[in-house]
Amino acid sequence: MYHKKRDEMITEDYVSFGIAKLLKEKGFDEPCHKAYNYEGRLCTGFTYGPYAPTLQMAVKWLREKHNLAIATYLTGDGWRSGVSRIKFNGEGFIVDIIDGIDDGNIPNRGTYEEACEEAIKYCLNLI
Repeated sequence: MYHKKRDEMITEDYVSFGIAKLLKEKGFDEPCHKAYNYEGRLCTGFTYGPYAPTLQMAVKWLREKHNLAIATYLTGDGWRSGVSRIKFNGEGFIVDIIDGIDDGNIPNRGTYEEACEEAIKYCLNLI
């Protein structure tokens, strides 16, 4: 269950190595401050592996490039994510939002970050 740690420093949270590889396969090619090396270690500076976007960058990329919006929220059973599909008209205006396209298939997790990763992974399987 969710437990807040006292005096914990706020840090950037990066997608896991596995999610970074999936993002690269699906076309994610945005500049990032960190990347993974081929052994899966998070590195700063030039590396040959996939970029390591933050969770926020991955969620934004899915929303802007693939019209998939992730919402993550706390429930009595832990952190939960849901996915909606955004439909636009030819002029770029939202004409429909289809909520719950995940049909509840994204499992609850103990932390916000884990729930967000599950939703990102779910979305990457849709594209």
